[in-house]
Amino acid sequence: MRGKTMDMGGPLLLVNGSFVGRRVTGTQRYAIEMTRSLLAQGVPLRVLLLKDTPRPDWLPEAACEWLPSLGQARLARFIVNGLIAPLWVAGKYRGRDYVVWSPCNVGSPLFPNHVVTIHDMTIRAGPEWFARAFVGFYRVCFMAFSVQRVGVITDSVFSAKEIAKYYPPLARDTVVIRCGVDPVKAQTISRPAGLAGDVPFVLSVASKDPRKNLGWILESWRKRKAAYPSRLVLVGGGSEVFRRMNDGASDGGGSDMVDLGYVSDAELAWLYRHCHAVVMASLYEGFGLPATEALVQGARVICSDIPPFREAAGDAARYFKLGDRAGFLAAVDEVFALGRFTGEAPRLSTWAEVAKLFADHLTKRGRVRAGRVI
Repeated sequence: MRGKTMDMGGPLLLVNGSFVGRRVTGTQRYAIEMTRSLLAQGVPLRVLLLKDTPRPDWLPEAACEWLPSLGQARLARFIVNGLIAPLWVAGKYRGRDYVVWSPCNVGSPLFPNHVVTIHDMTIRAGPEWFARAFVGFYRVCFMAFSVQRVGVITDSVFSAKEIAKYYPPLARDTVVIRCGVDPVKAQTISRPAGLAGDVPFVLSVASKDPRKNLGWILESWRKRKAAYPSRLVLVGGGSEVFRRMNDGASDGGGSDMVDLGYVSDAELAWLYRHCHAVVMASLYEGFGLPATEALVQGARVICSDIPPFREAAGDAARYFKLGDRAGFLAAVDEVFALGRFTGEAPRLSTWAEVAKLFADHLTKRGRVRAGRVI
């Protein structure tokens, strides 16, 4: 990268804003929180947005770079994001010192000066969990990134090793910057309207992605024999497997399983603070953001014993072997016997701290070993 640097001592950051306006999952949460924190720290940046994208409240108008739009159709947006946006950037910022950052796994291989946050290698480790077109698109992008040797940020040492395993050319320019988490102030939480009564509950925060192993959690809950009333509360994308197993009884009343679907940040914070534990049985993860979100809100965490959860939660979580239903249910019964966690939440990096590491890395980016943590 050559040219005049900006006031903050580093290049202008152009953020691939294709995540804006989408339903918030883990990768979108990462992109939003990182961009907000970078803005708050005064990092010079512009978010690349199609002109017909609604601007969220957290994003100031001055930070938007509006691109031409060909409409809302998927193909039209693909053409703009994949072809027009790189040409727009190359033309407008010619001679400037800038970096394009794609925070959600992929971005157009045509972007110059490109840095990508790759959260995991799920499309290689478990391609059967996704549509063929989705897997194909991601693989094309990753192969192109390997040829270009783009800069890569990832969330865990485990994911860095997976990237090196499947795409060795990317290994030398991959660094680990773990996700952040911020505690939510008490006045900004609210009880979900769909959860009635005061029955004790455990919480699952996950999409219907097969790798989240939601069906196994539901089957295990059905087999649980408890001497006291309790619930399993699900948060995330709508799940056909839940509706099928719960026989339609998901209204928040007397059912022992309640599917709330998508909830607001304030509602999710309330659930973290009032649950007996957060349970996760994922087969594969890149980081496991709900685990750290739960811990910082003071919730107990029960999760499958896979490396990313170990990295994220350390000794603060209770682990069970994949497929060990007895171990999982024993851990659930134990947390109900213990009651809600009342101790001090572990100290985890905030989004502001993570964003500072990211910004510092961009100003002095060089070749580094895969798995290096900064």
